[in-house]
Amino acid sequence: MADFFIPNIAAADQEAAYRELAALVGAGVPQLERRISSISWRHDGVDWTATVGEGLRGAETVTKGRGRDKRYITIPRSTNETQF
Repeated sequence: MADFFIPNIAAADQEAAYRELAALVGAGVPQLERRISSISWRHDGVDWTATVGEGLRGAETVTKGRGRDKRYITIPRSTNETQF
C-alpha cells in the first residue's frame, strides 16, 4: 500500500488534517490500512488505474485484422501526472 499523505501538509500534521477533512464532510476516520489508495476504471476503451503517489497507468486492447487473421493487441498507456 502506498504511504498515506495529503498534498501540501507537513508529515507531522497529516493525521490531524485528515481528521479535520473527515469532520468537515461528516465522515468517520478509517484506520490507515482501510483507506483507499488506488482506484481502477474504464474510459474510452482504456482500463486505467490511479494509485496515490504514482502516475496513471492504463492498458488499451485493440483488435487488428478480421476473421482468421483477427488478433488482440494490448497497448500500455500512462501519464506523468502524480495522483493525490
